[in-house]
Amino acid sequence: MADDEKKSTDGADARANGADALSDAQVNAAFADLEKQFSSDFEDSLSALDDNLTDPGAASDASDASDADSADSASADGFSDLSLDPHFDDELAGILGQKAKVALILAPFAQPQILAALARMADVEMSVFFIRTGCVGVLHDLDGQGPEDAVRALSEMMSDLPFLLSVNRADKVSLTRWENGAEVEQLTPPLIFVNMDDVVEDLMIGFITLGELSQAGYDVVEASSFETVEAAMSYLAGMMRANRNPFADDGFDSSDGEAV
Repeated sequence: MADDEKKSTDGADARANGADALSDAQVNAAFADLEKQFSSDFEDSLSALDDNLTDPGAASDASDASDADSADSASADGFSDLSLDPHFDDELAGILGQKAKVALILAPFAQPQILAALARMADVEMSVFFIRTGCVGVLHDLDGQGPEDAVRALSEMMSDLPFLLSVNRADKVSLTRWENGAEVEQLTPPLIFVNMDDVVEDLMIGFITLGELSQAGYDVVEASSFETVEAAMSYLAGMMRANRNPFADDGFDSSDGEAV
């Protein structure tokens, strides 16, 4: 009976060992398959890399396809090319200070036509309106040094007359006085603006725009309304022959910011 029990025990151990041996065989087979698959994928990658090196066009096509997918994805996410906005470049230049947001030339003339005629003769594009202290010219060329070039041209032509230039670049307002084609003084805007119509400061800070001046009751005269330089000169000559005072009675004095 003892022999029968021993045989039974030995048989059980053999079956257990057989199960372990089968399990090891399965594991080894699985690792062999994984190694084979990895080797195959690695060889495919090397082959693709070799093809790209020998055929650059294939890599370029793949890159173009990837870029196209990225562009489609960006468009789908709402991040399409911002340059499609016609005002984006101007707004960016204004933020960076490369382009003025607004620029005004102020001169103590009694009629807007006088400053408009002078601007036409100096080849300066501006829109002019009258306030109680004189005329305000809203410049059209705001790129780079365009505002400075404009006031320089006017002050060279009228050498005995001071002009004020106010410019808003990157939300910083400056005010300078020009004579004989050169900047002669930097002024503090509030000290000058306080004695002018509120519309001047409103324009400089963007509270009102050029297009809204007419609605606000201001008569705007364009320098381009004089079709030729000769027409502008003829208008000014007529003013002189009529012996009319070209200056505003309440013109500004830029030396101390007080009206005179």
